[in-house]
Amino acid sequence: MDEPVKASLVDLSEAPVPEDFVVVRPGEQSETYIVYTVLGGPPHLAEGERDLDLTYAPILLEQIAEEIVKGQRAIILDLSPLVFIDSAGLQSLVAIRQRIAFNGRQVYVTGLQRAVKRVFTLMRLDTFMDTLASVPEAIAEVTATAAGKTGIA
Repeated sequence: MDEPVKASLVDLSEAPVPEDFVVVRPGEQSETYIVYTVLGGPPHLAEGERDLDLTYAPILLEQIAEEIVKGQRAIILDLSPLVFIDSAGLQSLVAIRQRIAFNGRQVYVTGLQRAVKRVFTLMRLDTFMDTLASVPEAIAEVTATAAGKTGIA
């Protein structure tokens, strides 16, 4: 009789993260906004889906910290690659929002996948942060807000 195969879980929490690992990638920008795609951790093997968890949330803060003090009016965070976010990931987004708001600027969150959107709703972050369906929608909102405040048509 064959012996049963024993399954073992691999604890990745202790695995070192490469120093050059990119958690957030800058994209389109103008005088009034900059778009960042939040990539989170490495893609899952199957679908290329990503998580923002305890391992990668501090890296997100570190990689976006310099942008927080720059002069762009708004930061747009595209979370569309993320299929999972834990409390550390949420905390990093709240910290970014608080630091940006302290400087009188806005943070827009876009591209929430179903599971991430549910967490946002359950934690009531959708009432604390401006969430929009897409990056173009957020850009339109930023542009309209800037035009309204400056009187530009």
